[in-house]
Amino acid sequence: MSTTDRQRPDDKRPDGDGEVPASGLAPTNGPVVRWVQADDGVALRVVDRPRAAGPAGPGLGAEMAFRSGRSGPDGGDATPIILVHGIAGTAADWDEVAPDLARARRVLAYDQRGHGKSGRAPAGRDGYTFDRLVADLAAVAGTLAPEGLHLVGHSMGGLAALRYTLERPLGVTAPVRSLVLVDMAAEPASGLIGRKIVPWLLELAATAGAHGGRGHEDRPPEPGQPAEPTNPTDRALTGFREVDPDALAAFGHELGDYPSLLARLPEIAVPTTVVVGEHDGWLRQAARALAAGIPGAHLAMIADAGHNPHASHPLAWLSAVEHHFGNYDRRRGDSSGHAAGLPTASPGAGTPGSVNA
Repeated sequence: MSTTDRQRPDDKRPDGDGEVPASGLAPTNGPVVRWVQADDGVALRVVDRPRAAGPAGPGLGAEMAFRSGRSGPDGGDATPIILVHGIAGTAADWDEVAPDLARARRVLAYDQRGHGKSGRAPAGRDGYTFDRLVADLAAVAGTLAPEGLHLVGHSMGGLAALRYTLERPLGVTAPVRSLVLVDMAAEPASGLIGRKIVPWLLELAATAGAHGGRGHEDRPPEPGQPAEPTNPTDRALTGFREVDPDALAAFGHELGDYPSLLARLPEIAVPTTVVVGEHDGWLRQAARALAAGIPGAHLAMIADAGHNPHASHPLAWLSAVEHHFGNYDRRRGDSSGHAAGLPTASPGAGTPGSVNA
């Protein structure tokens, strides 16, 4: 595995021009695009946000305040966060929350294989499996966070995060220090809708994308338009247009029929928070099953949110994550009970969404 780096906004595929070896990483003031090579040669695009230097001002509204912990050398936790998006998403799915997370910790968000600007699987549909997603996560973590990581996974990315945590016990390279699972399930939806209708719809969308979508190729923005979408809806549409149709179809089928992980949930021994949007259908019950099965897990429901609470209700989502890292600090013996530098807000105090345990 190897990495190359580029400063944004020039985040095209590495071509040998102006690249910096991974061994020569240097601190920067803003996001850097890095490339990690998976074991089958797929290039994974990683957006690396270094931890903000020094105290930060309020973010995402006047309600949010900065609190400094005592975990890292300068008042924050040195362990990075890795963010894993869901099907048809990209690293940009986290743009509403990543800058605030980076006020406390280094944040790594990557495009999964066949998504965004990451490479397509050379084996076509056979190269798009959950096993491959877990291996890709291991490549990113082992290359950029070998000492350990906080892991946050959404939807299909939550499945990859859950499996990685189960397969990566403490004491090995790149272990998980804490886990946040967002709007996902430990087993497929039962019945016709979960096992048949959803995969069929994704297959249909993949077929349409193969014939009419822009697919994976870069296209310059229209005159007067930003180079990248700046709101959650446009980002979601862009992610859907950029996904490899083979990836959409293959992962759609896997989401309808993957082995249940419910029986293995008691094996998870790291602080865990399960987050779910109030209006995310059957995943509300799936979230309760996750929280009940993982020892000591906390369940946070984001009021009025759907399947993407980190994008639609970022303030409430960050409040849930603040609670999560507060639990992590207490587990580490931090008697102050303060989270390591995350912004915090009082749930429901004039926010668009609130957190309910």
